Amino acid sequence: MHSRLQGFLSSCEKAGHAIPFRYVVEAHGLEVADGKAAMADFLKRELPFTAVFGGNDNLALGAMAALKEAGIDVPREVSVVGFDGIEMAAHSHPPLSTMKVSRQRLAEQAALRIVSACTGGTDASTCQPVASTWIEGGTLSCASREKL
Repeated sequence: MHSRLQGFLSSCEKAGHAIPFRYVVEAHGLEVADGKAAMADFLKRELPFTAVFGGNDNLALGAMAALKEAGIDVPREVSVVGFDGIEMAAHSHPPLSTMKVSRQRLAEQAALRIVSACTGGTDASTCQPVASTWIEGGTLSCASREKL
């Protein structure tokens, strides 16, 4: 999960939107309840924000639940995006906007790295980027959609 966070932060920085560290909350797990707890902790900071990126769809769904409990409307007040494209994301209300990745391709790339490391290889070029697909749900504000 740490590499997803690093990828997200570096991409935001490259796009000219560096995320201050005080806005980063790492959940203590990967489940919906963990995302809900992390979002509740973040809300206690009382920082202004307009969007949430969940390191996986479960965390994003949990964040949505905490926002709803706090009376914050998704997407009218805050946009939420997940990462995984799990089936449950399509059944949330509103449906979660997310990046879907092939778990099989991720596993294949992980296996290549493990084999390379175990055989003394250091060449990461055997690994290829894993394609992803944007799934437009209903969790982005109109302003956020216009910027994509």
